[in-house]
Amino acid sequence: MSPAAKHCAGMYSFLFTYEQIDRQVKTTMATIEQRHRKFRYNKPLPDIAARHVILVDDGLASGYTMRAAIAYLRKRKPGSITIAVPTGSADTVKMLLREVDTICCLNIYVDIPKKFADKVFYNKMSSRAQ
Repeated sequence: MSPAAKHCAGMYSFLFTYEQIDRQVKTTMATIEQRHRKFRYNKPLPDIAARHVILVDDGLASGYTMRAAIAYLRKRKPGSITIAVPTGSADTVKMLLREVDTICCLNIYVDIPKKFADKVFYNKMSSRAQ
């Protein structure tokens, strides 16, 4: 079983068998490799060691995708990491502040459950545009 499958197995073993998790991890890794070939033309990833990296997303809801990106980047030893997002929940911003150097979040929701923070923001923006 791959390390990623072992990690997931601990969290989801009550829902899926180890074989199902391992199969899904292999499928996902194959998709990542295919997209790497397609979009990066097989060029290696840039060397980010000691460089300033800015992670940009359309918003922070739970923050789990951003945490995965941060964990991946940390292995490549950047000089610093900044997150730049238009909106996010206060809880998620607070959690991620411990993992990066800077967060630039223009709109922080305090009283909305974190899984809805980005959706609420974009719903408000789309209603203003009409």
